[in-house]
Amino acid sequence: MNLKIEKRYYLLTSFSLILIAILVGIAYVYIHLKIYIPGNEYLTYKLLIKNIFLFKIEIILWVFIFVLEIIVSISLYEIYKVNKKHIIILSSFLRILYTLFLGISILSLSTSLSSYDEVKNILKSFEYFEYIWNMGLIIFGLHLIFLSISAFNSNFTPKIISLLLFLGGLSYVILHTLKTFFISLLGFTFRLESILIIPMIVCEIIFAFWLVYKYYKIKKMEKRMNLLNKVKGVNDSFY
Repeated sequence: MNLKIEKRYYLLTSFSLILIAILVGIAYVYIHLKIYIPGNEYLTYKLLIKNIFLFKIEIILWVFIFVLEIIVSISLYEIYKVNKKHIIILSSFLRILYTLFLGISILSLSTSLSSYDEVKNILKSFEYFEYIWNMGLIIFGLHLIFLSISAFNSNFTPKIISLLLFLGGLSYVILHTLKTFFISLLGFTFRLESILIIPMIVCEIIFAFWLVYKYYKIKKMEKRMNLLNKVKGVNDSFY
């Protein structure tokens, strides 16, 4: 791949991943969990009415996240397609499939805007969002596992980055499988989440910052090559 094109994908992917992390933090942690009270339809309804403006912002942020996820899926393919193409194709496909689940969950959540006078429907829309998104996050975990294999097989990704991606992916699969299909183990799942949340958060953040480092490394290499070409051009003209 051309160095100029390659470095653009590094920067685009890193910027998108960091932005996704920030937007999910605002949309889910700051807004969503402030409104949604599991199992309590009246309190969820009351909080939604009180924070309706914030809720509209949450929906907009999820739409931005949806778009960024598609960008990341394509960019990761462009970065790793030179090494065992079938693995990164599968990895990118899984991320796009996760994004589809995310899109469906956003649509489910947005129905609260058209039926916020119906208490039961509001709680259902929040519950559907959680259920569909959790299923999608299992697929997201599989994406990270295959991405880690692709990264491990490349000759430019540090093995520690590959390991972090694998651990993060495995954590997503285990945790969200328990959340989706083993509701009776809720207590155990919450305890396990306090441990698995670390590799889940850290893996893509560190990967994103490594991509930024890689971008500047290629940029530096590019400048050096241009300088050498200029020197060579001067020498050739002299002789």
